[in-house]
Amino acid sequence: MSEQPQVEYPAQMQIKVVGYATPLFEQQVSQVAGRHGSAIPAGADLRQHQSRTGKYRSLSFIFIAASREHLNALYIDLEACDQVLWLL
Repeated sequence: MSEQPQVEYPAQMQIKVVGYATPLFEQQVSQVAGRHGSAIPAGADLRQHQSRTGKYRSLSFIFIAASREHLNALYIDLEACDQVLWLL
């Protein structure tokens, strides 16, 4: 068995969220990130990709996690959003 590498916190993490291609999706992701201290300014450090059919969208942003618990709390809150389908 291999050991997982230790992460030193605070650490920059790239978060990728996939959801429905609606304005509400981006709003929910931005609000959750802001509550966890990683406000996403409009158009800054937010990469977007639309699915071929236009039904889904992915958002990628940099999150500065103070601890593993901080990162876990972000994931839990993002998973609770009704517009979010997957987290990577």
